[in-house]
Amino acid sequence: MSRFAKWGVWSLSAVLFASVLSACAQPKGSSTAPGASGPSTQPTPGAAWDGTLTIGLPANPTSLDPRVTLDGIAKTIYYNAYEYLVVVKPGTSADLVGDLADSFSASADGKQWTFKLKSGHKFWDGTPVDSGAVKFTFDSMLKINQGPASDFRTIKEIQTPDAQTVTFVLTEPFSIFPNLLTDIGIINPKVMEKEKGGDYGSGYLAQNLMGSGPYRLADWKPNQSVVLEAVPDYWGTQPKAKKVVFPIFTELSNLRLQLEKGDLDIAWGIPTDQMMSMFNKPGIKVQDNVGFDFIYVYLNNLKKPLDSVKVRQALSYATDYDSILNDLLQGHGKQLKGPYAFAAEGYKEPTFYYKRDLAKAKQLLADAGYPNGFTFTLLYASPTVGAAQAAQVLQANFAEIGVKVQLQEIAEATRRDRVDKGDFEASMGQWVKTAQPYWTMNVWHDSSRFGLAGDRSFYKNPQVDDLLRKAVAEMDATKRADTYRQAQDLIMQDAPYIYLYQRNSMLPMRDSVKGYLYNPVPYRINLPDLSK
Repeated sequence: MSRFAKWGVWSLSAVLFASVLSACAQPKGSSTAPGASGPSTQPTPGAAWDGTLTIGLPANPTSLDPRVTLDGIAKTIYYNAYEYLVVVKPGTSADLVGDLADSFSASADGKQWTFKLKSGHKFWDGTPVDSGAVKFTFDSMLKINQGPASDFRTIKEIQTPDAQTVTFVLTEPFSIFPNLLTDIGIINPKVMEKEKGGDYGSGYLAQNLMGSGPYRLADWKPNQSVVLEAVPDYWGTQPKAKKVVFPIFTELSNLRLQLEKGDLDIAWGIPTDQMMSMFNKPGIKVQDNVGFDFIYVYLNNLKKPLDSVKVRQALSYATDYDSILNDLLQGHGKQLKGPYAFAAEGYKEPTFYYKRDLAKAKQLLADAGYPNGFTFTLLYASPTVGAAQAAQVLQANFAEIGVKVQLQEIAEATRRDRVDKGDFEASMGQWVKTAQPYWTMNVWHDSSRFGLAGDRSFYKNPQVDDLLRKAVAEMDATKRADTYRQAQDLIMQDAPYIYLYQRNSMLPMRDSVKGYLYNPVPYRINLPDLSK
């Protein structure tokens, strides 16, 4: 039985989900993808499987340090090298289960969360995974203060009364605090032996791994491949796949072609338009489930003329959502009718959302003082799934109301840097998270999170801020959902973003792959259970 199958369920939500992810890496380097030519590496029928899985990726990973990166490609690689206090139970979209945690609970006021750790878990060097390691991971993450640290600002202190107990003391109630922990792998504190210049070993972990999961890093050749290998003396059950090879494809068409050819077992990050062709390919199956992969447009609310509510509303009314859904997604997704995502905890159909209305869009532009339209630049980068295609649709849509859009493709790292600094007018965006409204409500719209911390439109509405902060402090799920819906009504009137679509979780693979379990976040692939 795998470590996934042993977890006991503890759900934060009263809602059960019957059905059942920012690919954000820097797309640079050689345009010659591995496996672009040559014979198929798939075994011949009847041949014994050699224990190797091959998963194609669309770009190089950035830092492999869980305390630093927000990169979905990096997380795809390191997800199974670390263990986490809690994770989303494979096969569901919302249920949390213990990984390192045997149990966890909150104080009545929601300001303390206590985790009791399982015994027997060890880092690869044999060191026990204890409360000290958990405390080190989160303390050092907050001191490094990059990437995911912004989600943990409420931590006041971390108490470790014994080796198996960790208590997070928060400055304020935080109802969904355990959900934040599902991306933070627990790091061996011995990484401090690699510390340089007070970086808490982050420089070392940018290209190395020090975890307790079933896989460790065997090789990394930039622009070529990353290789994981099963840990020989892993404390738990040995994974079925002994080696996982991640070839890097900077030409995305090669990623699809090599899966079709049989040189890949799984392809991660295929563009949406190419993904649609995968459903009817012989030898391929596409895992297609409810997804929390959001595509939207950041409108910089501090830049003229996008600082005008009426201008932003006009762009939202000019958008042809049906065309995007039908032509680009071909039904494998839904219109994002607001930041309260479909199938998230407590979701209900919103009372108001934008539909295409060119007459209303033109009137709003005239009312805002732009009867003849205006010109702005829309940034995009290829790792954002479907970005180029959606940007072209928007360019055509806005031309119909006299607004000229200049499309500019830039490197993902450059785009993210400019977004963080507010040095842009508009940008295509992608967000991949789980079924908690916190991720799309608080993170996208709380004005304390300007830039890459989440509020990438630089939107500010004090009333919305108050409602969002009230919601996340509410321990009652029903009351929490009601508060979020109040906030959504205000947000949609302000139109801080153009909310495009919620893409299904689609992961294409060869039909010989066995043991895959759905996860709403596509980079969380349960590698130890996979076989051929």
